[in-house]
Amino acid sequence: MEKEYSELIEVAKKFNSAYEIFKVNDESLAYSFMLSNGLTGLVLSKKHFKRNSDVLNFLNEELQMDLPEYLQHNRTLLLGRVLKWISELEDINQIKSYLNTVYNELSGNNESDWSSVIKSINLEG
Repeated sequence: MEKEYSELIEVAKKFNSAYEIFKVNDESLAYSFMLSNGLTGLVLSKKHFKRNSDVLNFLNEELQMDLPEYLQHNRTLLLGRVLKWISELEDINQIKSYLNTVYNELSGNNESDWSSVIKSINLEG
């Protein structure tokens, strides 16, 4: 598991150095990638939010994103705006706080934080 994580971080560093998407340092890059992955799953999932307006309300209320109402008509546009917002985050503590919020939502509020959720995931095929 440690080897796969290290490889993932190296790929993330190469990607970010080539395209300069995330504004964080290499140490914080993994957290930004986890946040983008978690929010991508959350925004696109009909399991967690059946209506687009519910997604928008969650993002506006829980993550203080202040997104316009017209985005509720298209989840793809909404996801694009969310990923842009993540790429502009610089404060690692804020990113970790958002991770906790996202993973609490994904876990049905059964887990205390994102690291607990990650540990509970069965990664074996």
